[in-house]
Amino acid sequence: MKFYLVFFVVLVLAALDAAPVLAQVKAIQPTDPPREAEPDPNAVKVVELRLTPAGEPRPALKYELLPSPIERKPGNRATHYYRAMLLHQQVQANLPKEEWQKLNELEQTWTECPLNKLPQEEIRKHVAKYSAAIREIKTAAYREEGQFNLRLQDLRGMDTINFLLPDMQEMRGLARLLRYQTRLEIAEGKYSSAIETMRQGFQLGRDSAEPPLLITSLIGIAVATINAAEVEELIAAPGSPNLYWALATLPKPLIDMRPGMRIEMEMPARMFDFLNDAETIEMSAGEWHARMMKTMLEMQQLGAMTGGGQAEKPDWKSQLALAAMLIRVYGECKKALIESGESAEKVEKMPVGKVVAIQASRAYRQTYHEMFKWALLPYSDLPREEPDPLESLRKKGQGLGALSAADPLMIASLLLPAIKQARLAEVRLQKNLAALQTIEALRLYAATHEGKLPTALADITQVPVPINPTTGKPFAYELRGETATLDVPSVAANNGHRDARRYVIRLATQASGKK
Repeated sequence: MKFYLVFFVVLVLAALDAAPVLAQVKAIQPTDPPREAEPDPNAVKVVELRLTPAGEPRPALKYELLPSPIERKPGNRATHYYRAMLLHQQVQANLPKEEWQKLNELEQTWTECPLNKLPQEEIRKHVAKYSAAIREIKTAAYREEGQFNLRLQDLRGMDTINFLLPDMQEMRGLARLLRYQTRLEIAEGKYSSAIETMRQGFQLGRDSAEPPLLITSLIGIAVATINAAEVEELIAAPGSPNLYWALATLPKPLIDMRPGMRIEMEMPARMFDFLNDAETIEMSAGEWHARMMKTMLEMQQLGAMTGGGQAEKPDWKSQLALAAMLIRVYGECKKALIESGESAEKVEKMPVGKVVAIQASRAYRQTYHEMFKWALLPYSDLPREEPDPLESLRKKGQGLGALSAADPLMIASLLLPAIKQARLAEVRLQKNLAALQTIEALRLYAATHEGKLPTALADITQVPVPINPTTGKPFAYELRGETATLDVPSVAANNGHRDARRYVIRLATQASGKK
């Protein structure tokens, strides 16, 4: 699968939620019994939590969710991740076919069933098969460096979108292993061991996002989201330690999308040389014509690939159509250059291809700066009813009205949906982590107030109550009797309640479990 096809598949899934990227859903067989109606994906998910009050650990940073600098040893984490991948694949290659089928049926159960119904012995045997791979993941988490050295900045032309990432995709399989182990440890009451496994998982998520691409960042977010789900399970476990300060130690954002966004912003310039040197290189009219024709053919290839098809081999008819398109946009490009202050006499002497190339390169930079500048601001600072950037740019006359490499909006239209969904995935993860930290603030309060929940979040004074990064305000909280609700709204205003949650919180009367 080409990089861009994988990229768009992952992004579409991330638009729904990062966790389903990792789900292995059983195919419905004709002999399967009828299933109940699937829950409405747009409904608010209700999560009921029975919490035990838990004070601040001693020392306060007894638990952390990433290895600290003093714990790290020299070496590159990537080396051990690759070893873990090979060991993981080796076990899978030796599994009998019937065991594969059984495993596919069980995986969803293992990750979704309540902890008190978890088939512990079954999962323990499964995890044991991958013990060598899990040891390599742990070793990786404690190394000082995490460089995959993919040299993405060296890619040029169509190699930019043909670049394959099978190794990064394998990180998801490693994340599943850690999830099984974490759930098993929580079910057994081994909370310190579960926190240690989650540390490795959060580090795995950050390292998955090390290559600066949106797809790798989304893989990292998916891995981190799995760990966030296990943090939630640990918080709800009887007698579990308070993780308020452990959550506070995580970087914000945990997975920074901006390096990947920057690479995506520069991708058109890596693919099409004319965007870099249109105003400096000197070529004959024939050379400019050939260069722009080649570029427009490559753009057709790109459009076909991102649409899931294959570009037809160019013939004389398509060549003629592209040449006509180049002439058609020439007039608009010439007019735009003159209106920008260029000498009309100078522009008239330029080859047709150069005029189109210069205007397209200028418009490309303006278009992409307009698109990416909002990524520099906190999500809560963005306007709630943000207009569609492409539509705004079209109204400003940036587009040429022709689907070709000469039109900067052609390139922008292929990447903008990916950029928007990637940013939503980033802030969705931060929102979920902030909500969990808020719940831990509630447990801190209850530990020092006779096992009672606060009437309002403002009553919590021992620690700051986290804000919702999507709004810049605390989450909505209400206490009625002995039951509290904490509302975690959807990230996007036009996304319904697809990723919204309502926590229904009650306090347990007795604490049990192990630390």
